Amino acid sequence: MEFVIHPIGGGDVFAVQGLLEVLASQPAKGHPMSSDNRFSPPQPFSAQSGPQATSHGPQHPSGGNDPSSIQPPLGSHPTQRKNWFARHKFLTALGIIATLIVVGSALGGGTSPSDNVAASTDSTNNSGESSTQESVPGIGENVTAGDMSYTVTAIDTTDTVGPSFLSSTAKGTFVLVTVEVTNNSNESSMVDSSFFTLRNGEKSYQADSSASMYANTDEDGDSSSFFIENLNPDLTMTGIVVFDVPESIASATDNVLQAQTGFWGTETVDIALSK
Repeated sequence: MEFVIHPIGGGDVFAVQGLLEVLASQPAKGHPMSSDNRFSPPQPFSAQSGPQATSHGPQHPSGGNDPSSIQPPLGSHPTQRKNWFARHKFLTALGIIATLIVVGSALGGGTSPSDNVAASTDSTNNSGESSTQESVPGIGENVTAGDMSYTVTAIDTTDTVGPSFLSSTAKGTFVLVTVEVTNNSNESSMVDSSFFTLRNGEKSYQADSSASMYANTDEDGDSSSFFIENLNPDLTMTGIVVFDVPESIASATDNVLQAQTGFWGTETVDIALSK
């Protein structure tokens, strides 16, 4: 074979130089790829190193899976057992109530309601008068309710009232209350025995209209009773109001006379009837 060597010009030199640079940048066949290549060829399954991955995590030293690493199935929730108090709510509530009762008794200092009542009763007895009698005016005192003034001038008890030809006998005992009434308004006002009530504690006694009329009638038949009487302004009239009550109420010292203005009792006033 004959080789013919041609002289290389300037342009051929640059062409050869460029070809060498390209070949130098490509890896040679049969050699591992250069380290700067970012991709690695896949390796067969048998060539993978290290322990085989399992779906249940790392192997337990005894050959099985670690129970602590086993995860529950997806969507399931572990069952939690409620504590004793949550499972016995009724007994828990009873225990709380009993505790509160014991604590309340301890803080109460051992004072029973009966002791408080006894102390209150002793205090009232030592004062000699009830709070009601201390707070209301008594016999001879002028009191006002609205435009009307009232003064109790006398109190008495009896079994029969009225003149000899027209009398009335009590079912219990008559309590006679003599009252002066003054009209302080600019118009006439009605006065009637039904405007008065005798009270003792929680009990109320209405006036006896017939007995009141008889008690205010003299032997000549003249009457000045509080029976639907119209009282003009600045005038005063006196009458007896009669109450038919039990003997125990008639002799009581804590009776109170309640006077009201008009049939509807828009305004009232109390007067103590203790002698």
